Amino acid sequence: MALRLDSKNIFMQAVSVVDGTDVIVFSTTISSSGDPEPIYRSIINQEAYTSKQSEVREDLAKFQNEAYELQDSLIAEVKANVDKEG
Repeated sequence: MALRLDSKNIFMQAVSVVDGTDVIVFSTTISSSGDPEPIYRSIINQEAYTSKQSEVREDLAKFQNEAYELQDSLIAEVKANVDKEG
């Protein structure tokens, strides 16, 4: 009997903080399936969001890159496990 890891999901959340103020929350569920997952946004401080959009967009790009890197590692982990058990 063996246990084979076929898929893995991780929930990821981050807060964009600009000048010490929490502005927006980014969240997504990262899947080893390789399918693109939506990134959800929830504005915490509308005034700060409106005045600091360029900084928030930089944080969004960082969040997306981190999510892609984590997804790539999940895909590799699951593939290695399937190959080992296969």
